[in-house]
Amino acid sequence: MDMQVSAPSKILVFHIGHVGDTVMILPSLRALQFNFPDASFTFLSDRVLGSKYVLGASLFGESGFFQRTMNFPKVRKKNPWLGFLNGFFLVAMLPVLRRNKFDAVVYLMPSRRRSGQIRRDKRYFRAAGVRRFFGFEGFDAEGQRKANPNSYWLHETEAILNRLRIDGLCVPDEGQADMGLSLTGSEKRAVDDWLSRQGRMHVSRPMIGFGPGSKMQAKRWPKERFIEVGRRLICSHDMWPVVFGGDEEKADGDELLRAWGRGYNAAGALGLRHAAEALSRCALYLGNDTGTMHLAACVGTPCIACFSARDLKGKWYPYGTKHTVLRKDMTCAGCMLEFCEQKSCLMQISVDEVVEAAVSKLRALRW
Repeated sequence: MDMQVSAPSKILVFHIGHVGDTVMILPSLRALQFNFPDASFTFLSDRVLGSKYVLGASLFGESGFFQRTMNFPKVRKKNPWLGFLNGFFLVAMLPVLRRNKFDAVVYLMPSRRRSGQIRRDKRYFRAAGVRRFFGFEGFDAEGQRKANPNSYWLHETEAILNRLRIDGLCVPDEGQADMGLSLTGSEKRAVDDWLSRQGRMHVSRPMIGFGPGSKMQAKRWPKERFIEVGRRLICSHDMWPVVFGGDEEKADGDELLRAWGRGYNAAGALGLRHAAEALSRCALYLGNDTGTMHLAACVGTPCIACFSARDLKGKWYPYGTKHTVLRKDMTCAGCMLEFCEQKSCLMQISVDEVVEAAVSKLRALRW
């Protein structure tokens, strides 16, 4: 591709998903900036009405990734009429997109996107006046459905980068992606202030970030096991726990801190990027497969992650080589359940395993 002649100047980046999904596209955004250094980028995503979850766009803050962010409302499809309402919202968005006269759209959608959805979305952006498309090829939703969920699958970050590679863009080699968030000095000072307000008890102790929550019940390792892990690590390493999550995890954080008799509760107290900065100061992250885990990984904090077997092995693991993932192979693996009564896969992960992994990493870090 001759970038001097044909590079688009106004690029729309389309992505939907929560925090963890959005972390997966960070290396692709850096690749876009590298390939199109003179372009302006606009981020387009959905906004689920009535949802308490943090918008993925909050991840970008003042990082300079985007000159503008846009979103369209969406409702959860609890009955057929709501599907028509979502269609109405998208049609209402078309004149806005046309007025912006985007040269190209980059399609950074989750890799399970089905072929019918991809064709529909491409038609939609054609109707919005876009004529150049990146990232629409290379999906393998059918392959994922047929894969053995107990065998390793390509990481989601790499799958998205591969789709840009198909379109001739320069992307990093596998395993070499940059997950950096470009946190600012003001964000770092804000976390300094927050920590100083909590007290100085964490100084000279290893801080460990705990992520006991998840929007999916099927991903939550038992809370009482987190309590026991924390107790043992306090006893063995005098560590200082910090609980992370959204507003919905604040009560759990308070409960954990009462059980431990120490710690800070950052759940619901810190914005997304401030939480990332606070996680960067932790010796470890210990918790579930959540957006918090992906935040910890992208700021370089070693993760010990308790994974259910609901999805393909490896696909959503924390990116990088410094992490320990505890996941059990199961005959029911790949179920994709959001609620599971038994949670057999998670129940087989013992407190001893988690403590052993944490102690090993703390020793390597000379704590």
